[in-house]
Parts: sequence; structure tokens; C-alpha cells
Amino acid sequence: MKSRGFLGVLCYALYDAGNSNYDTLVVSLGFALFLGTAVIPEPGRADLAWGLMFAAATLVAAATGPVAGAVADRLGWKFPLLRITTLAAVAGTIGMAALPERSVALAASLFVVTQTSFLLATMFYNATLADVSTRQNAAIISSVAWGTGYAGGIVGLALSLATGTVSAITSRLRLIFLLAGGLFMVLAMPLLLTHRAGTRRTDSPGIRVAAGIPAIVRAFAADNARASFFWAYFLYTNALNTVILFTARFAQNTLRYGMDELIVLFIAMNAVAAPASILFGKLAERSGQLHVLRMVVGGWIGAVVGVCIVGALQNKVLFALVACLAASLVGPVQALSRSLFRVAFPDEAMCSFFAVQALAARGAALVGPVLFGLVSWLSGSQIAGAASAGLLFVLGLILLTRVPARIEGPARGETPRE
Repeated sequence: MKSRGFLGVLCYALYDAGNSNYDTLVVSLGFALFLGTAVIPEPGRADLAWGLMFAAATLVAAATGPVAGAVADRLGWKFPLLRITTLAAVAGTIGMAALPERSVALAASLFVVTQTSFLLATMFYNATLADVSTRQNAAIISSVAWGTGYAGGIVGLALSLATGTVSAITSRLRLIFLLAGGLFMVLAMPLLLTHRAGTRRTDSPGIRVAAGIPAIVRAFAADNARASFFWAYFLYTNALNTVILFTARFAQNTLRYGMDELIVLFIAMNAVAAPASILFGKLAERSGQLHVLRMVVGGWIGAVVGVCIVGALQNKVLFALVACLAASLVGPVQALSRSLFRVAFPDEAMCSFFAVQALAARGAALVGPVLFGLVSWLSGSQIAGAASAGLLFVLGLILLTRVPARIEGPARGETPRE
């Protein structure tokens, strides 16, 4: 029986608050700064190394995700695998606090393992949307959870300000890693301990482990709506990953933000993003998810242009305003993409299809962040790197306009054919 009541949605949303602390304090803020401060002090090399580390982790997740998704659906292991990958990500986050300085190989290895675990956990978590929602309310529940995630990120960032009594930035970042791991564990526990939905084995031939992956890929390729959406998602997620990954380094190196200024900026961004996610979710219920998603991706193009302009002007106040505008668009892109995947495919193969979504998202990390790192390194300008993200948003929007509205219709219990 699916947990679609208040308790189920609450546990689902709290997990989002927990993993947002990892995403915000480690991926968006802490590890990039730790890498550039304690491991590779040269800015250009650090940008390139950061992009390559992120790409390596997502490549591993992309290779293992479809198999793990098929196993979860075939054997009913969605929640057990969610627990294992979540605990591995928490342990890796806490372990970052013990990383020695100037140890590139060790830092890269730990980040790749931790990030891979986090990405796989996110895949299983996204698939549980089918356990707490119907096709009719998936958009608003996904958006509310994303908004709750931003609220959790604000709590983590606010607590990070308390580490300001530690003068050495490296020591302060180590405390932030401990904080991120602790909050992730505490807020994820309600979902990990109370939910049992989705543990039923299924014998659906469309999700057999051996044949599932080619069948699922064919299910996308055979449907023009799904195929167009897949590639549009790949492109605009490339751009979004790039923006999220390099915001802290861009603000630090191009705008000369200090540590406390960065934390305050991220608090402001999360404060704007939380209600925006819910607002756009409600708008999607009335106007259609695909229509609103197109609007949001179009808004991202303008936001990237704004970032390039204020970066050239070296104006911190204007950058903060543009960053908050951009932050209001992050949640809607991710929440509406998640709910569109949820409504387009059958419940019994949800892990398998979300594995394909994860494949697109992970593959996106092989292009956007590495492209930013290369452009920044070769041109000596992070503004040029930001412009490359804008181009990816443009391409994604072009493909998104080709996705027909029927993708929002029910999947009617279909499973991919062998």
C-alpha cells in the first residue's frame, strides 16, 4: 500500500532537506573551496580538477545506475538500496573532515566514492515519489519537497555561520563537512526507517535485470515525446550542473567574495528558492508542467547573461541579486523534471525509468562542468565559462519546445517491451 498520506509526504520532504545539506554545503560550497584552498591552490587547475572529479563520479553513477535500478525493481530492493547508498554518502561526507592537505589522489577518491553514493541514493529517492504521490499531485508534492530541501539547506548554512569563530578556512571547512554529514543523517532517517513501500518483487518482463536496460532505452527511443524530453533534459541539466558546481568558485575568484559573504549569499539564495519551488509547482498544476518548465529554462538563459554582465562589472550587489533570481529557478527545473518523469512512466518500473533519468543527469556532468573548467582554464576567465553554460540552456530550450504536451498524460500501466 502506498504511503500517500501526510506522514509519507513529510518523510519524503525531510529526506530532501537532508540531502540538500550535502548538495549545498559540500558540492555547491565546501568541497570546491577546500579543493582550491587546501589541495590545489592554483585557480585554473583547481577549476579543471573540480570539473573532472565531478565528471568521474557521475560517470561511475551513470554506469551503475541502470543496473541498480533494474535490480531494485526486479527484486523489490528500492528502499534497502536507498538505505545503503545514503549511509555510504553520509560516511564519506564525514570522512572529508579528515582529508590531509595537498593530497589530490585521496581527495579525488573520497569525493568520487561519496558523490557516486549520493547520486545513486538520489536516484532511488526520486523513484519513491511514486510511493507518496499520484499522477495528479506529483508536481506539487515534488515541488513542496524541493522547497523543504531549500529550507533544510538554510538551516545548514545558518549553522555554518557559527563556524566563523574558526579563523583557518581549511579547519572551518572541515567542521562544515561534519555538519553536512550529521544533518543529512538525521533528516534522512524518518524516510529510511519508516517507509516499507516498494519492496514487493515484480516479475514484469520489461524490467528483468538482464534485458531491462536495452528495453528501457528502446522505450525512450520508440516514443518521440520521451526521446525529445530525454535530450532536452540532458542539455539543460548540463547547464544547471555547471551553474551549481561553480557558483561558489565564481563568486570567490571573480567577485572576490569572502567565506562569510559566500555563506550569507547561499542563505539568501535558498530563502528565495524555497517558496519559488512551491509557487512554480502550483503554477504547473494550473498551466501544465511542460509549459512552466519551458518558461523556467528560458528564464535561466536570461540569468546566465546577467551573471556574465555583473561578473564583468565586478559588482557584488548586482551579482547577489542575479544569483537570487537564478536560485528561484533551480528548484522548479529539478522538481518539474522529476514529476514529468514520474507521470510519463508506469509505477512498477519506476526505479528503472528513473535510472535512465539519472543516466541523462550523470551524463550531463561529463559535458557542462568539464566544458566550464576547460573554457575557464584556457581563456583565464570564469565569465567565458559561464557563457558556455548559457549556450547549453539555449540548446535545451530548443529541444524542449519539440516535446509534445501528451508526455504529461498517464502511462496506463505500460512497461517497456523486450
